[in-house]
Amino acid sequence: MTIQMLQQFMPVCDSVELRKDPGFAPLSLVYLAGPISGQSYAGATNWRKDAAADLADVAVCLDPMRGKGYLRGERGIKDQYSEYTMSRAQGIVARDRWDVSRCDVVLMNLLGSTKVSNRHHDRGRLGGRLA
Repeated sequence: MTIQMLQQFMPVCDSVELRKDPGFAPLSLVYLAGPISGQSYAGATNWRKDAAADLADVAVCLDPMRGKGYLRGERGIKDQYSEYTMSRAQGIVARDRWDVSRCDVVLMNLLGSTKVSNRHHDRGRLGGRLA
């Protein structure tokens, strides 16, 4: 899905002048889902930075890697890091669920994924299946 196609599904402000207003709040919240475990830090974050920049005029993007700069040196990110609260299994799941539950759109990058979590199906967020 291209950024232009995604923008069709999100509310967009018609006034370019309003979007330039520093007080303007973007109307959409987008969760950037995609591979993390097994990826390098750059592999897990670069596409998310690009997507957030491309969508900046119409959305705020939530990155599950935010606040995890301590993983910068990792060549292969592990499933969890017990020494960091938000990188323990419970911390990861809790924040991911909270983020997805309040988003208007979940943008999934499945390229390079070796496993896919479908844990949000019970809340109806992802419909319980992947196409």
